[in-house]
Amino acid sequence: MNNLNGIDLRGVRLSFSKWLRQHRVDVLIGVVLGIAIAIPTGVGTYQIPDPLLTDFYAQDIWFGSDIPTVFGNITSTQSDFGRNNKHPLFPLLVFPLVFGIGKLLQLDPLAAVRVLAVLVAIVWIGSLYTLLRCLGCHRLDATLFSLVGGVSASSVFWLVIPESFSFGSLTILLGLIFVTLAQYRPFSAIWYVALNVMTVSITITNSMVGIFATVINHRWKKVIQIGIAALLLSTGLWILQRIVFTNSGFPFQPGTFIGEKKFISAPGKGGFLAVLSSFFYQTMVMPAIQLLDSPIRPDWVKLDTNTLTPASGSVWGLVAVVAWSGLLLLGLWGFFSSKQHPKLRLVLGLTLVAQLVMHSIYGVEETFIYSLHFIPLLLVLVAFSLFTRLRPLSLLLAVVLIGSAGINNRTQFNAVTAALWNYGTPQQQVEAQMKRRPADPWPRSAGHVILAAPGSPIESKAFHEPGGSFSPQPGSFGVSIWVVDPQGNLKATSDSIPMDKIQQEFTAMSAPKIPGISTKTAYYQSSWSALGSNRWQLNLKNLANSQTQLKIVIRSVGPAGAAIPSLDWNGQRLLISDRWTVTAIPKTAKVSLGSESTPNWIKGKSTSTHWQDPYGWGYAQIALHQGDNWSLVITDTQPAPDPDLPLAEPFLTLALPDPQFVDSLTAQVTHLNMGLVGTRTHPADPISYPLPRFRDGAYQMVALARAVNWILPSNYPLTLLRMISLMAQSPKQIFLRSEFGLLNKSPARFNNLNTISGYGSMFNAKRI
Repeated sequence: MNNLNGIDLRGVRLSFSKWLRQHRVDVLIGVVLGIAIAIPTGVGTYQIPDPLLTDFYAQDIWFGSDIPTVFGNITSTQSDFGRNNKHPLFPLLVFPLVFGIGKLLQLDPLAAVRVLAVLVAIVWIGSLYTLLRCLGCHRLDATLFSLVGGVSASSVFWLVIPESFSFGSLTILLGLIFVTLAQYRPFSAIWYVALNVMTVSITITNSMVGIFATVINHRWKKVIQIGIAALLLSTGLWILQRIVFTNSGFPFQPGTFIGEKKFISAPGKGGFLAVLSSFFYQTMVMPAIQLLDSPIRPDWVKLDTNTLTPASGSVWGLVAVVAWSGLLLLGLWGFFSSKQHPKLRLVLGLTLVAQLVMHSIYGVEETFIYSLHFIPLLLVLVAFSLFTRLRPLSLLLAVVLIGSAGINNRTQFNAVTAALWNYGTPQQQVEAQMKRRPADPWPRSAGHVILAAPGSPIESKAFHEPGGSFSPQPGSFGVSIWVVDPQGNLKATSDSIPMDKIQQEFTAMSAPKIPGISTKTAYYQSSWSALGSNRWQLNLKNLANSQTQLKIVIRSVGPAGAAIPSLDWNGQRLLISDRWTVTAIPKTAKVSLGSESTPNWIKGKSTSTHWQDPYGWGYAQIALHQGDNWSLVITDTQPAPDPDLPLAEPFLTLALPDPQFVDSLTAQVTHLNMGLVGTRTHPADPISYPLPRFRDGAYQMVALARAVNWILPSNYPLTLLRMISLMAQSPKQIFLRSEFGLLNKSPARFNNLNTISGYGSMFNAKRI
């Protein structure tokens, strides 16, 4: 005990208050270290886009990790625990923590997971400091080397996410602390059983720390006894876990390791040298990160690094690589020359070799993922440099490394997380930007009205939202109307005006063409009408006073918008995405092009006539200055073919005292017609609900048959989507048969409806 210059371990026998007074400086340093890592970790958890944490479609994006799966494992008992056989007790240990934090602090699962990540980071760096002090490091030395661990690439990139790695790294740290303590005082076999259960609980391969610690401290018979007891206890805990998480896989079987074959690297992916570089260098210093197209996630990218160029991240990365190389060399010298901690050095050396061999088999793509498991081992290795006569040089290198690696790794992290906000599905991209720019105007995303010919394909349907916002087709762009004061300050938009302050109606519903839609607010009156299958006209009238001006704003967001990669204004026409043209713009209007990422973009001060950006967050503002009535025309230069189904006039007529009720009913029939895609009904918006549903389709077909005189031909075919079997005499089928039978005076023609079974059906029909 006397050869320990660090924490006096006899203090654990004293009362807690006396121990706390005796080690108050260490406790204070631990608190400071905890705060130092809690702040960047907490900020970092919010820098990562939410879909990377929660959306299964974003699996593997973050350096190939399974973050959404793990998030499900620790937030829901109904998650897929297929990976649990490699992480034996992970859900049992972590799920209660997330659940408890959520209940205690009244947080949603994602927020609770972020809080847990911060808490684990605090415990992690505190455990690292404790380990270094147990080794006999001075307080200054332990503090500096703990900070080295805190700025390492592994901690910067992995402590911020909901994964098993931080917990696995923590079990390794605690295991090494136990090994260090076991050199100076005996522990009973129960402690070794607990050690083995702990190290195997999060990641099964980390059990090597517990196994090596047991082997070097016991005879082989005792080792076997401890191993069997640990296996039985772990299995018992797994059974308890299985009761709660019913699809948990059993980890302690040959199949667990046989199934790992699919993760073994194929030849030609860098080889052992790349693994070696990733193991020793990428763990500490992040090289340049490339964003490559993802072959299996079209809306996302794949993060890739060249581990053979560890200093490629920045000049600071080069400095960090040099400093880290010096520490590694000094640490190796101290490791082999020191006479201290013989058992710890043996466990450390065996674990390092085993981890390196294992990952040389898995390959470089699986190495950085587990870097949080390596960093405690490497930090203890370089800490042996402090027991040599070159300790001052080691401390100097540590200071240089804290600054250089900290800047390099944080810069790399900030850059890649900022870039990832521009990826994902279109909906995720919009949600991400709304989260980053909550004060900007955004679509209301409610009250969609489809404007299209009945039966037209989805790509030919326009979308309108209350207030006058418009998209000429899905995946095009959004047009909104802004109300500003003479200084250009935004007063209202077509998306922000309350719904109860908007009057909206179809126009020209009886004409043999696509109906228009008219909107009236306190500021303006607008109407959208079709001039053909590929042309739309906006008529706009100012109803406000002279202190109010109107703008027509074209953005990537809208009722059915998408990224706008380019905009071009030649003084007469506006070209959008090299496809859409906006013409008939008043000569007195001022057109501004720019990016929504620029400060104060809402006022539209840009004088650019051309704009281009692959991320597509551009805008075109058309400021209307003179006059009270304006028009513009939007034309698609790549029109879709006309539908086969003609627009029929409804035969349903009502003579009721409430004309608004009659108009509403007629509008519903018109809207049902325009929502048809080919001969297929949809439960609602065909974009939001791309699959047909039998129940909704039945109601729509009956409504159309009653109102628009639809009948089914004698050779009526039904294409079925067989997903859920329904009984032949289900109420929906009986309803369909009876209604169509009454309408067509021939119920026998619909006996084939008895064959319907499935989640949805595609109804083929003709109009007379």
